[in-house]
Amino acid sequence: MKALMKIGWFSIAISVLGIVTGVAEGIIFRSVVPVGQMDQIMKALQASGEMSPTMIWLLKNFQLVNLANISFMVLILLASVGLVKKVEWGRKFCLGLSTVGLLSTLGTVFLLDPMKMISIPPELADSANAMKPVIMGLYYSVNAIFLLVFGWFNWKLTRPEIVSEFQKNS
Repeated sequence: MKALMKIGWFSIAISVLGIVTGVAEGIIFRSVVPVGQMDQIMKALQASGEMSPTMIWLLKNFQLVNLANISFMVLILLASVGLVKKVEWGRKFCLGLSTVGLLSTLGTVFLLDPMKMISIPPELADSANAMKPVIMGLYYSVNAIFLLVFGWFNWKLTRPEIVSEFQKNS
C-alpha cells in the first residue's frame, strides 16, 4: 500500500506540473504565433521540406494537442487524489488511466516508427541509418519500461488486499 501512496503523491506532483507547463506552453505559443498566421507558417515549413509530416501535423494542431494533454493531466490529478484518499473510485479511475497508458504504449510500439517522425537531411542519411539500431533499441527499451510500470501498477491495483482496503474506505 505504501508504494501506491508514493505513486499517488508523485502523480499529483507530476500532473500539477503538467497542467502548469501546458498552460505556459499555450501562452508562449500564442505569443510567438499570432492568430491567423499559422497557415502561412505551415505552408512555409511544408515547402522547405525540412520537417516530417508528423511534426508538421503536431505544430498545425498544437492547440488541440496541448488542450488534450492538459485535460489528461487534470484526469490524472483527480485519479491521484482518489488514490491518495484510498477511495474505491480513485482506485478504479487510476486503473482505467493506467490501462489507457498501457494500451497507448502498445499502440506506439506497433504503429510508430521514430525514424519516420523526423526529417533527415540527405547529407545525414548514412549517419542516421548507421544509428538506427541504437535509436530503435532505445525506443523499444523505453516503451518496455513503460509497459512494465503500467502492468505492475494494474496488477497492484487489482490485488485482493488492495481492493478490500479501498472498498473498506469507500
